[in-house]
Amino acid sequence: MAVAKESMTIPDIGPFDGMRDYIMALEARGRVKRIPEIDQDKYEATALAYRMVDRFGTDSAPALLIERVKIGGDWREGPIV
Repeated sequence: MAVAKESMTIPDIGPFDGMRDYIMALEARGRVKRIPEIDQDKYEATALAYRMVDRFGTDSAPALLIERVKIGGDWREGPIV
């Protein structure tokens, strides 16, 4: 779910008013990887996060935003960060 906040200025550093503002600030810097959906039953999202850290390093790995996730055979709407 994307929320437009054209009139709001997102600060460069915290503190942030909430998680949404923090994610928007990361996204403005290209630090969020949006994943439309993931089948958690076949591939763990946690493993994907570890692969990002292995590939990019702890300080440069993007935050993962998963829009839909399949858990126990059921698709659930996110987002999950």
